[in-house]
Amino acid sequence: MIACLALMTGCAQAIPQTEGKIIGPARYTVVELYATVVNAGSSKGYTVFEDRSAAVTVLPDSSAQIAIIHTSPPGFENTRERLRWIEAGRPQFPETLHVGTGISLKAGAFSFLPFPPKLSFQEVTALAPSPARIKNVVLGDAPLSPASDLSFYLAMQVATLMAIAPVNSSVRHAAWKALVSLAGIHACTGGHDIAGRSGSWICINTPVNTLKILTNAKEQQVLCLEELITAPSLRYPGVPAGSVILSNTYLPWRPG
Repeated sequence: MIACLALMTGCAQAIPQTEGKIIGPARYTVVELYATVVNAGSSKGYTVFEDRSAAVTVLPDSSAQIAIIHTSPPGFENTRERLRWIEAGRPQFPETLHVGTGISLKAGAFSFLPFPPKLSFQEVTALAPSPARIKNVVLGDAPLSPASDLSFYLAMQVATLMAIAPVNSSVRHAAWKALVSLAGIHACTGGHDIAGRSGSWICINTPVNTLKILTNAKEQQVLCLEELITAPSLRYPGVPAGSVILSNTYLPWRPG
C-alpha cells in the first residue's frame, strides 16, 4: 500500500489560463524509498527497502499516466538483517515494477492526496484560499485520535497537496499556513534532499513515528517527506529505531 501511495505524490507543474485557472496537465517526478515486509507476523519476517523513480502526468479529468523511469536493487537496513535473509536460504524478493512499466489510471481515479478523502483535479483547482477550509477538505471523515495522530495525518495530507497540486499562489499560501499551524509541528534544523537542494525540516512526532518535511520556506514549497520509526516495531521486523521507512523526494517532471 505504501508503494502505491508514494506513486501518487510529487512536485506538480500545470499550465495556468490567463484568468488564473488551471487547465492542466499536472506533471511531476517522484523519487521514492519504500519498505516491503515479507512474512509479516512470523518469526521469519523481514523488511526489504527499495528505491524507484516515476514520472506522472495527471489530466483535468483525473486520469493519469505513470511511467517507472528508475529502480534500484532491493536491500536491507543493516548487515544483520541481510545475514538473517541469507540464513533463511535467500528467499525471493517481492515482485516489483520494472523500468519502462507504464500504469494508466482511468478518468476520476487519481487523487492528489495519499489518504482518504479522494481529491480530484477539479476539486483541487476549486480550493478556497483558507487554511481552515483546506484542513477540513483534506481531513474528510477520518476519525483520528489522539491529537498527535490527527496532526500527523493532516501534515501528510497538506504537505502532499502542496507538493502535487496545481494551485494558484493564494491557495498555496493558505496551505502553507495550515501546515505550519498544526498542533505539535516544530522546526528540526536544516537539511538537503537527495538532489542536493537545501531547505528547512519541520517535524511532527507521535509515540511511534516521526514525519519530517523538507521545505523551502521562502517559496512555500515542499521538497521531500520522510517517515521514521522512533522505536522497533513488529510492523517493520528487523528495522532499528530512527530508520526511514518511507521517503518521497519531489522533482520537476521528466519523461520516462
